[in-house]
Amino acid sequence: MADVAYRADGNAKHRLDFYLPDASPQPTPVVVFVHGGGWNTGDKNLTLGPHDLYANVGRFFARHGVLAAVVNYRLLPSVDWRTQTEDVAEAVAFVRKQASRYGGNPQRLFLMGHSAGAQLAARIALDPSWLDAAGLPDRSVCGVVSVSGAGFDLTHVPSIRDDYAYFATRFAPPGFVPRRSMSSLPDPWQREASPTTFARADAPPFRLMVLRAEAESFRMQADRLNRALQQAGATTSPVEVYDGGPHSLGAVLLSRADLGIARSALRFVQTTPCAG
Repeated sequence: MADVAYRADGNAKHRLDFYLPDASPQPTPVVVFVHGGGWNTGDKNLTLGPHDLYANVGRFFARHGVLAAVVNYRLLPSVDWRTQTEDVAEAVAFVRKQASRYGGNPQRLFLMGHSAGAQLAARIALDPSWLDAAGLPDRSVCGVVSVSGAGFDLTHVPSIRDDYAYFATRFAPPGFVPRRSMSSLPDPWQREASPTTFARADAPPFRLMVLRAEAESFRMQADRLNRALQQAGATTSPVEVYDGGPHSLGAVLLSRADLGIARSALRFVQTTPCAG
């Protein structure tokens, strides 16, 4: 089902696509997928050559008995990062409320994101204020699959230093003038925008994955989120590293059933117990 509006304002960025599995005697798990694109580009209908990138993710899960929704959200600079997070939270709330209508189990709802989408998914899963504002209770998210996530800890100098201005243009308040180099004493916006700030003992389980060929900063950021969850007392598992292309081609691998990323994500969704 294409172009379902999760907010009735006519904006194409407030739409999502449902991918329905074959009829099942039992309600199926539900996955909400959030695309990447550096917070300022991307769309659920994105293609790369012959690859129908994000639609293929939805089809992959549907083929394996999982109800999937691939969502759009508004992009920078037309909105700020808080509005993007609000959009994704509203999409998640809409999917959870509609899941049973399409054979899904709203109590087994998972988030999955790639790159910037992984950061948005992590923020919603860890900071309950966003889902609360969208009308969902805390612990509505059963688990999170993060592939090549960026911006989990914007205070981490080794992995953010070279891209400090890049992140400042996305997360700093209007009028902020970035320093020439990143300080070990972070600005308030760096903490506020970092999902690691909201790590908690009762966080949903995370499956964190990166590619061996992409920049080391992605591995460091995944490690930072994993460490923050551990220190908060949450149950964690090691970051998974997979062969594949560079970061820009990572989305191509998300629906390849012959590769480890897709298999690991599916296994996580199928087997992770849910507290909600």
